[in-house]
Amino acid sequence: MPYCSTFTPPSISRRLLWLLSWLPVLLLALAMASSAHAQSQTCALRFNTQEELNNYLGSGTRCSTAQSIFIRGYNRNADGTPDGGVTDVSGLLHITAVTGDVIIQKNLLASLAGLNDIGTVGGVVHIQSGVGTFDDFPFLVSAGGVAFSGTSFTEIRGFGLLSSAGEVYISQNSALRSVNAFNNLRTLTSRLTITNNPLLDRISTFGALTAAADIQVQSNPQLQAIVGFNALRSLGSVNITVNDALRTISGFNGGLVATGQVGIMENPVLETLSGFDNSDVSLVNISRNPRLKEIANFNNSRFGVSIAITYNAGLEQITGFRSMAAPPRDLSISQNVLLDSISGFTGATAPTNLAIDDNPALRTLTQGLTFTTYSTLNYLYLRNNSSLTGCNVPWLCQHLVRGGGANISGNATGCSEAAIRQACTTLAARPVATKRPAPFPNPTDDMLQLPVRGAYRVSDLAGRVLLHGTGFQVSLAELPTGLYLVHTGADFQDRFRIVKR
Repeated sequence: MPYCSTFTPPSISRRLLWLLSWLPVLLLALAMASSAHAQSQTCALRFNTQEELNNYLGSGTRCSTAQSIFIRGYNRNADGTPDGGVTDVSGLLHITAVTGDVIIQKNLLASLAGLNDIGTVGGVVHIQSGVGTFDDFPFLVSAGGVAFSGTSFTEIRGFGLLSSAGEVYISQNSALRSVNAFNNLRTLTSRLTITNNPLLDRISTFGALTAAADIQVQSNPQLQAIVGFNALRSLGSVNITVNDALRTISGFNGGLVATGQVGIMENPVLETLSGFDNSDVSLVNISRNPRLKEIANFNNSRFGVSIAITYNAGLEQITGFRSMAAPPRDLSISQNVLLDSISGFTGATAPTNLAIDDNPALRTLTQGLTFTTYSTLNYLYLRNNSSLTGCNVPWLCQHLVRGGGANISGNATGCSEAAIRQACTTLAARPVATKRPAPFPNPTDDMLQLPVRGAYRVSDLAGRVLLHGTGFQVSLAELPTGLYLVHTGADFQDRFRIVKR
């Protein structure tokens, strides 16, 4: 009887075993793909009602990283019953990051503690409504931005670990009185905006902020004080404008470098301006602050393009801007009707262009505007200062003598260009505390003859020794035109004012 058997070729058996060995891997890959697809479909989270949020939690989907979040907190109907909006977000603690925006209409929702584990938000955290005190997002470290607009919060707290953000925007919050958040915020890559908050009365936070593109504080009618910002180092510009109750600006004393404008404008009751020492600022604009009586700040600072102090109706004196490390190109002091003295503005070099116009109470220039050298001064405008008589100051004489550009008119008697030139000639020719005949000729184009052979020194009006030697003659050929002091005699006690043409 023939023998029969079933035979499976070895090659087919090996293939089957190979397929069976990879089956768990294939099944896992399919499961992961299915999970990723499900997450991509469900992790743009939008909850208009508590029912929608409960359905999400009941689905078993857990998005540790969400694409975006929208939550509409509940309100009450006319009969006092909840309107179906979200009442409880405590089930969302599994979310630790959001790649897009988080938009919350908080309304009457009591707590956002269910979002406390979120550490990063790629987009903006935008709080659009709510009442009472906001105190959430305690563990958020970075965000594309934070915005509060159209809310009824009385106080903003929270964001205690937030260290970097794109922008912070706080605007049109009808009941907001104070901001005590963002105490660890160090960097804003864009703008800090605080505007149109009708009851906000104080800004005392942002003490850790070191860098921002811009700061705008505008149209907060009850804001009385801005303090802090002493850690701020890098800034584009800061504009503090149209804050009707603002009385004090202090702070900004940490060595601020501002590549744009520091603008303090149209604050009708601003009285004290004491910050911004040790700064490096491109433009300063202090204008239309009618109750500002004194500007005493911006000391030990550097300036770039311009300083404009204009239309401050109550300004009486400028004592700041002392020890300027670098002057602005343009300095303008104009239309300050009560300004009677300028004792500030000192430093190494004078600005390129100086305009002092239309200050009817200004009486003298003898106290301020004191620089080591005025050779950098190119053009002087001195016009329509109707009380100004004290103009025969050495630096002004020096500027005119060396042929510097000037427009001098409309000032009091003694402060026309002709009167100043006459006073300068008399001043130059008159020896000071001299015991010997004066050097000659005076003025001189080059060689100065000493009446007695001996040691001499030539200094500028700031006392810097420019030349020294021994002999009968002194060559001034290397010096620019201007006024100089020649010291001779025992211990150089004899001094003479000399004009170099």
